[in-house]
Amino acid sequence: LPTEMHLEIISHLSIPSPQRLQQTSRHFCSLVKRPTLRTLLEEESLPWAREQQYLTCSECVKFRKRSSFADDMTVGEYSPGCLKASQRMCIWCALQNDKFPLGTLMRVGGRTHVVCLQCGRCRSEIGTKG
Repeated sequence: LPTEMHLEIISHLSIPSPQRLQQTSRHFCSLVKRPTLRTLLEEESLPWAREQQYLTCSECVKFRKRSSFADDMTVGEYSPGCLKASQRMCIWCALQNDKFPLGTLMRVGGRTHVVCLQCGRCRSEIGTKG
């Protein structure tokens, strides 16, 4: 099919279909635009996103599983559709941007995690090495 027809079809797809199509070939990768933060925030309240427990990270502008966020970033003002949802940040981005100092304790999925004092990564067990 001509590129114009591909673009027309893509314009009618809802997330995550365009992103899945983007992964099929270089051609579609070049045609599909990255979704905006606003689009992802709107999409996260749809049934499929709630079912899959997807939330939007405002920093990398990607859907990530709920388990990729500190529990504090998934409730209250940061819940889907709430005031600070557009400021929600996944653990990986928060670590990259020094939002969690070394030694910070956080809850993820109801379990305590710590930012390792030696490597700076989020660990699920306090005091373990490796």
